[in-house]
Amino acid sequence: MLVEGVRQMGTAVTHLYYNAPLGSSFVLNEMVIRYAMFAELHLATLIRMRIHGVVERNQRVSSLQCASSWLQKGQQIGTMDAKWSVYNERAMARIRSAARRKTLLSTTVPTASETR
Repeated sequence: MLVEGVRQMGTAVTHLYYNAPLGSSFVLNEMVIRYAMFAELHLATLIRMRIHGVVERNQRVSSLQCASSWLQKGQQIGTMDAKWSVYNERAMARIRSAARRKTLLSTTVPTASETR
């Protein structure tokens, strides 16, 4: 639940403060999580997030990084650093198509002459 909270907050921040259009796809590129102690489910959890490493392309945000921490009762219980990319529908379709082609090429069964 802690990781999902950071992911949702990052998505909201990207839309609200960096004007990523609705319908954008967010691809999580990196994630480093450090837990200092167990989270208590009955306690409120505060997420503190600092955005950095913002990259823009064609006047639109294309990637961001965050350094975030979780706090309960004012005490840090863990941290999460993440980096994500933002793609429009057309770019995402190209990425998926290229991935499918690469998968097809890597799973092609060799012919008898190729195995000798």
